[in-house]
Amino acid sequence: MPYFYIPKPNIKGEFAIFTPEESHHIRDVLRHRQGDIIKAVDGEGTLYEIELTRCEKRKPVEGKIIASQYFEDDLTTRVTLACAIPKKNRMDILVEKTTEIGVAEIIPMITARTENTRARIARWNKIAINAIKQARRYHLPVIHKAHRFDEVLDMLDTHDIGVIAVTTGETYKLRDVLQDKHKILALVGPEGDFTKDELELSIKKGFIPVSLGRYVLRTETAGIVIVATILYELNEIQKGGT
Repeated sequence: MPYFYIPKPNIKGEFAIFTPEESHHIRDVLRHRQGDIIKAVDGEGTLYEIELTRCEKRKPVEGKIIASQYFEDDLTTRVTLACAIPKKNRMDILVEKTTEIGVAEIIPMITARTENTRARIARWNKIAINAIKQARRYHLPVIHKAHRFDEVLDMLDTHDIGVIAVTTGETYKLRDVLQDKHKILALVGPEGDFTKDELELSIKKGFIPVSLGRYVLRTETAGIVIVATILYELNEIQKGGT
């Protein structure tokens, strides 16, 4: 049975009112009708069983909650990915795949050439919602507003460790620096890598330069790889059994 999404404010006591997008998916795409029982997540840890009470055209789908269960986040490792925004719509891929894998937070990093990101962040949130439904995650990752590189560096104090993916110079292997770390801030730069000044500043702030292998990856690929590698090295991926 597929999962649907219902934001917490749309839960009114024992009743649930779905958004227009989810109503369309429930009623018109999957052809559910009044009396059907579906499952929905709120992105904050709760899974609901809902009996549909209204499935009328051009109206929100509504239902009555018949059961609910709260789940703690099953990942003890929290990975915050701060990533330079790649060109075109390639950030969409990064948001989708890292959400499916288990990223906890995503921070888009801007440069002087970055276009306004407000509308794009709204789209990325929708992509993340679809991804948690696909992956059957109960917790929606936090997608922050866009930050400058220097602002991201100042966030290290709230994490156990910060790593920065680079393609040149002296680097460390992720497995060698992650032991006993549970809250990780991972930085991925733009096409062409970080500048020398940016790398030096990050190291001065306490970030550890790490390698993602012998090949030069696109920004969105590097973001996916670093999240997956961190979770693998800290035994989070193996826990699920798939």
